[in-house]
Amino acid sequence: MLGNLEALDLHDNQLSGPIPHELGNLSKLIALDLSQNMLSSSIPVSLFHIVGLLTIDLHKNYLNGALPDEIGKLLQIIFIDISSNHFLGSLPGSFGQLQTLTDLRKQLSFYSTIQFQILLPI
Repeated sequence: MLGNLEALDLHDNQLSGPIPHELGNLSKLIALDLSQNMLSSSIPVSLFHIVGLLTIDLHKNYLNGALPDEIGKLLQIIFIDISSNHFLGSLPGSFGQLQTLTDLRKQLSFYSTIQFQILLPI
């Protein structure tokens, strides 16, 4: 039914709970904004199988855990905002494969302890 959906903007809707892994079935999605909600748990790996995704905004939620290595599959991504969450650990090595990424918003909040210690290819 939503197979042709290209943009999903649900920011600031008081959504709570985990991000549904079924969002990964939206194969034509190019823009996803779930920012400023109360989403928790980790980011489902299925989101990183949407190969045409250009922008993903998840800032100001309660997302936690480590970012999965599958983030490197977003080969067309240009914008990622993961600021103001509860992520732990370092960015996965596959992050360096995101050669089209031009805007990474990673401002660390009091709760964020993610370490950005990677080398991006030039």
